[in-house]
Amino acid sequence: MHFSSTLLAFLASASLASATFGHGIKFSWECDKDTRDKAPQPVKNDCSGRGDFFTHFLGKAVCCSDKTRVPPPKDDDCPHNWAWNKRVKCCIPPKPVCEKDCGEGYVFNKVTMRCDRKEVNKCGKGQWWHDRNKECCDFDWSWDRGTCPKGKKCPTKWHWSKKYNRCKPDTPRTPEPDCDDWNDHNGCCGGPPPPGPSPKPVHPIPAPPTPPHAGGPKNPAGPGPKPAGPPAGGPQPAGPPAAPGHPKRNTHARRTQIAFPKSEIDEMYCPDVLHACSINTVVGGEWAYECIDFATELESCGGCASTGDGQDCTKIPHAISVGCDFGTCIVNTCQQGFVANGTSCVTP
Repeated sequence: MHFSSTLLAFLASASLASATFGHGIKFSWECDKDTRDKAPQPVKNDCSGRGDFFTHFLGKAVCCSDKTRVPPPKDDDCPHNWAWNKRVKCCIPPKPVCEKDCGEGYVFNKVTMRCDRKEVNKCGKGQWWHDRNKECCDFDWSWDRGTCPKGKKCPTKWHWSKKYNRCKPDTPRTPEPDCDDWNDHNGCCGGPPPPGPSPKPVHPIPAPPTPPHAGGPKNPAGPGPKPAGPPAGGPQPAGPPAAPGHPKRNTHARRTQIAFPKSEIDEMYCPDVLHACSINTVVGGEWAYECIDFATELESCGGCASTGDGQDCTKIPHAISVGCDFGTCIVNTCQQGFVANGTSCVTP
């Protein structure tokens, strides 16, 4: 059976990507084999180099290579680190699997493959809507820049707000938080964890049984009781291997690998700690997927929501601001008439 990724631009359910309030969440952008094979020969010629790949745009294969990449015509047209295809006139990703970070005041349009401003009528003149915090931000923050408290810091192109006592993005194009310990509840990098349910317990992966020695003598009496341990003087079992790499290895990645072990399919199609989750697509006969971080992804928190293993935090009734705290949905604020109890909105 042929497995391939299908560009998220052709999800039939919606034209706009819902906001994903994590950081570093990656998606697969490669088109399926049938679409790639139908590409005109000039397009294939553009993608003949090492590292070149095809993505999708309006049902056709689009080449992503040094031959087709140019800077976007406007700074806010494409996600950060993306380029512009000079032949097809659309945004193209830098890698087959990467982020789609348009900035804190924009959303990614899956159909046009561009960044759209998040327009909300709640904000006044000189302000823009920040969907992550569900509040208005000023275009000019010069009056409100403070110093982060001890033990906290702000992401790149964010600043500490003296009025709101949290980090705020400088502009609508400010990138998503780039720190590993970003805390949506506290609005900063570092600091104590937010109130709410405890993270999911870590379930150790049982070690596979040790196979019998090939060609060794068989016990004619059948299997006997298991020995209590290795024979005296023999080799002793070693403890769990130490994590390779630098001692300051990413704590989030280490915890995620233990709590959400990757399958063979995950390892094949998704990098780092991401898992492959099926998605609906208008392309028939192909398995389509996106790469998800179960620890932080709002729409597949704790597992693939498409298979019922995870939860879509954005669908919690009456919730306004939600988060995914290491695989568990948390509710920060609710609509008027309801209060957050940690994981849902209830009547007071």
